Amino acid sequence: MRAATTSFLALTLITLAAVAAAETASERLAQLGDAYWEGELRANPVQATALGDRRYDHLLSDNSDAGRARERTRLKKLRGDVSAIAASELPPEERVTHSTLLEVIDSDLAVLDCNFHDWIVDPLGGPQVSLQNVPSMHSVETPKQARAMVKRWQAMGSYIDQHTANVRAGLARKRVMPRKHVERVLEQLDEQLAKNLTDWALLSPIKKERPTWSDSDKKTFTKDMRAAVAEGVRPALERYRDFLRNEVLPVARPQERVGVKFVPGGPACYTAMIRRHTSLNLGAEQI
Repeated sequence: MRAATTSFLALTLITLAAVAAAETASERLAQLGDAYWEGELRANPVQATALGDRRYDHLLSDNSDAGRARERTRLKKLRGDVSAIAASELPPEERVTHSTLLEVIDSDLAVLDCNFHDWIVDPLGGPQVSLQNVPSMHSVETPKQARAMVKRWQAMGSYIDQHTANVRAGLARKRVMPRKHVERVLEQLDEQLAKNLTDWALLSPIKKERPTWSDSDKKTFTKDMRAAVAEGVRPALERYRDFLRNEVLPVARPQERVGVKFVPGGPACYTAMIRRHTSLNLGAEQI
């Protein structure tokens, strides 16, 4: 009788331990999911602003080598932590979350490893377009939010210069865009730089009436925003335009070499992006 009681107690303890382990695994997975999302918001502060998280209104993404290295380190550590959770310890429905989180992290790492930053000259999402779109995602209601906006706008010149430096580094590795893309970006830059600064989308926030603000707050906001664009953004875009025209366009790929396969490392990245966008392990030839 005593032996039976002891066996029952042992079985109960084992069962409770298994339940506790499952709960711990679930909690850990939830924590890591939160950590991934928090890291995404910090790494993509404009997206955070667009989603209503105003903690990073003063920042832009760090497009430097150091910034990418930090992001790669963060993602690799996070992947290791997620991998350390045994799927067998999770309820069936959370195993999907577990595998999906690993897939998303791997996809993010693949993008970093492809180093698109050092050769992409993009007429759709380059800084000559993306920065002008920021005001549509970044509203300002208070003087405090205005000060954060000014800091973000003041960072734009350096952001553009870093983008220029990234593409210049890619040239040394013979990584360059097709000529037609470079020509289109040059057209966009010429068109933008020909406009009066008062017509730039970046200065649209200062045109809004703010009757509840003090005259001092309104004047400071207007002055600082104009200075950020006139002294930071515009000169950086001019430098970017000159760089593209003088250094990139002469060596840009001709029409018969527009495919990614003509970029060093391109075929592997093409496969990685197929995986990212379809979740399928297919090669370019199968697509």
